[in-house]
Amino acid sequence: MTIIGLLVRVDPDKREQAQGRLDALPWAQASHLKDDQVCVVLEAEDLDQAYRRLRGEVETLDGVLAAWPVYVNLEEEDDAHPDGSGVAS
Repeated sequence: MTIIGLLVRVDPDKREQAQGRLDALPWAQASHLKDDQVCVVLEAEDLDQAYRRLRGEVETLDGVLAAWPVYVNLEEEDDAHPDGSGVAS
């Protein structure tokens, strides 16, 4: 499992809509930081899938201006959450 923390810069006029769209992604959890910044925790099976989600889905959402990974955690399946849950559960 791969967990990535993203700093997402959004259009301040579209922040609520962009944050809502980000939070609606089943593998993401979004939190408001500032007028033009949203923190997103992205969960994926592996680093390749995380990259595809970042570049192909997060960065292409209306209102998103840019997204940067600021934290990456790679876990072996045995090291994942003991109850099988993820951050987006």
